[in-house]
Amino acid sequence: MASPMNRTFSYRYGTSPLHRCPAGIKLPVLFLLGSLTFLGPFFLGLSLLALLAVSVVAGVPLRQLLAIPKPLLVLTVFIILVRAFDPEGSVAIPGTVLFGRTFPAREIPFVSSAGLFAGFVAAVRVVATFALAGLFFAVTTMRELRLSLAGAELRLRGKKSGTAYAGLGLSLMLGFVPRFFQVWEAANLACDARSGKRGLRRLPLLLPLVTERMMEAAADTVLALEARGILYRE
Repeated sequence: MASPMNRTFSYRYGTSPLHRCPAGIKLPVLFLLGSLTFLGPFFLGLSLLALLAVSVVAGVPLRQLLAIPKPLLVLTVFIILVRAFDPEGSVAIPGTVLFGRTFPAREIPFVSSAGLFAGFVAAVRVVATFALAGLFFAVTTMRELRLSLAGAELRLRGKKSGTAYAGLGLSLMLGFVPRFFQVWEAANLACDARSGKRGLRRLPLLLPLVTERMMEAAADTVLALEARGILYRE
């Protein structure tokens, strides 16, 4: 069974209009929708609605895009707690009756209601940006992205052929995003197979392993570019 991270940052074959749309158009739209999430609650809601509509058109389940990995979930909770903390504040919770049980009114100290709302909005922005990136990689192959960026660069330079170094570099950089999650999940599964520690205690073990593997992948990419005469080492 695929992990949430591998399901989110993996290509899903399809014939929808979004799959057929050139990567050179999808990438600016991704940046536009991602930017909207930081302009205010209204634009955040607009971006979320666009995400929902586009995921339906692309045939990518929204639950797959919102399959948040544990490190990101911890980060969102941390953001909410930091923004909500106020040494002089408190939030009153009114009493209520639920399922025949009475819950008295209470006060939660050191919490700002405005900060709690701001933290929640900030966490939603992080999750929305993550989901938008997942949708992009779900409908775009790395080859498609590389060819689209290279073609755009050559057209801007007024050339019909040649090596598009900027487009190649940008496509490689974006390609390392799903690669990172794949390497992370492989290391995570290796820890599970060896009955390693679970939860946050595993992070100090995984970070050095994943960092080393990503550096090895970058070195392999450099060697591949050199073998094709695209990159020269002085």
